[in-house]
Formats: sequence, structure tokens, C-alpha cells
Amino acid sequence: MIIDPYFQFIDVENEQWWNFRARGPLAPKYGRRLLVLHDGRKPLAASLGDAPLVPLPGPFAEAREAARQLYEQYAPLESVWVYDQPNLDRYSVACGTWTGELDVHDYRNYKIEQAAKLTSADFAVHPLRPFQIGYLGLAEAQRFLKEELPSQALLILAVFEDQVYFSLVVQVVDHRIKTLTTSDHFAKQIAAAGFGQANGVVPFTPQATVLLEELSREELGPLTISLFMHRKVYEDLFTASDRIAALASAEVRGDVWGTSVLPKKHDAWQKLMGLLSYLVFEP
Repeated sequence: MIIDPYFQFIDVENEQWWNFRARGPLAPKYGRRLLVLHDGRKPLAASLGDAPLVPLPGPFAEAREAARQLYEQYAPLESVWVYDQPNLDRYSVACGTWTGELDVHDYRNYKIEQAAKLTSADFAVHPLRPFQIGYLGLAEAQRFLKEELPSQALLILAVFEDQVYFSLVVQVVDHRIKTLTTSDHFAKQIAAAGFGQANGVVPFTPQATVLLEELSREELGPLTISLFMHRKVYEDLFTASDRIAALASAEVRGDVWGTSVLPKKHDAWQKLMGLLSYLVFEP
């Protein structure tokens, strides 16, 4: 994982986790790439996301301009790669010389730097920009984890329709994510308390979410931030012009609730969402 490659998963191979992966910050406008392989600037093959691109783009005079035009034509995209095999091989060799620490963010930016060095009439990546998931830059997400949160923290994010759509319960130790689980981990206790079936699917009520907080605290330590919200609010926040105002308004409507030991609760909530967005990415 890009935020921390070493933490452990507990009970996350479930529908909640896949809902997060499928409908979270990568879907649908993040992570989709257009790849174009050419010979002598005549495309030989192309793919858009996981599917072949038909028809192929036409011949072009210069890779950078072709990549820019294709990025605009097929938006939204993460990036467009236009390459010939020799330059792709050179790029792979250059990236294979990485000798830095195991930091996925630095490595991704190193790969971008190598691509920039090779940019030519035959090889281009557009746009050349640091890796980012969702609305919070990775450097800001890491700063929130390492500087704003206490060294020992418990974070809960749960998104609901009538019942929980997905939940993330995250334990932080020494400013590093140590454990990730979902409400499914507490399924038996949740069922025994009369909330839902024996699958950890709690309803969207204050009583049920307080129970999830209590169970998480008992196992993983003092609660730092919890955020419970309706699915539409969650999805709208990724494009909201003012996320703090949107969260405050949703809280008044009863579509959002939770707690924070940090000052400026709504700011802490939106940073929590931004931080946990990076859990969706597996390098």
C-alpha cells in the first residue's frame, strides 16, 4: 500500500472491502490509462483501461502532442502513454535502477522523472504529474498521518445506504498504519447486540455506530476520529468545491455524524477521508 506497505489486514476479504475498492476514490475517473504502442509513429495497438481501444488512433507526427490530444479526447483519464518498444525498454531499464528506500510515492515520482527524460517524438506521458488518489495530495495525506494525528490513533470511516456499504477501521501505531479491518471483524458481537445479522452489517443508526466505536476501542485502542456518512454524501465529497461546508451541512441534515479529538472536526473528517483513499491502491 502506498501510505504504508507493512500493515496487516484482518477480515477484509468481504463485500465491504470490494465496495470500497469498486466505488471508492478510484472509480470511475481515477486510475484509467490510455496506452498506445506505435512503430514509426503509426499505432500498432492501444488499450483504454482494461479493454482494447477500437478503432486505433491515426498516425501522428509527435508523441507529446498526440498524448495531449488523446488525453482531452478520452477524458477522464489518469494519463496517456504513447510509446514505441525501444523507448519503453529504455524506460523499464531506467526505472529498474532505483536504489532508494521502500517508499512507493518516491518510486512513482522517480518513474515519472525517468519518463520525462525520455519524452521525445516517439515517447510521451501526459500529464507528467505526481501520483494522487482522490482530492488529497499524497504529501498532505502523509503529513496528516505523521504530524497531525497522535502517534497512537484509531480511525473509523463507515459509509451507509440503509445498512453499512463499507467500513474501514484503522489502527495507527508510531504514526504508521498497523492494522486495517472492517465491521465484519466484529460480526458476532454486533449480532449479539441485536444489530443486523452475523456478518458485521450494522444499520445506519447512532446506536449501531456507537457499538462499532466501542468494539473497535476495546481491541485497537483509544478512538481518535470516527466518521459515519450516507453513501451519496461520501461520493459527492470527491467533487465538492468546499468539503468542510458540505460535511457541516450534511451533519445538520443527519446524513453525517462522528467524533474527533482533533480541533476543527470537519477538517479532520475530510482529511481522514483523503488519507484512507490511499488504502485503495495496491502498487
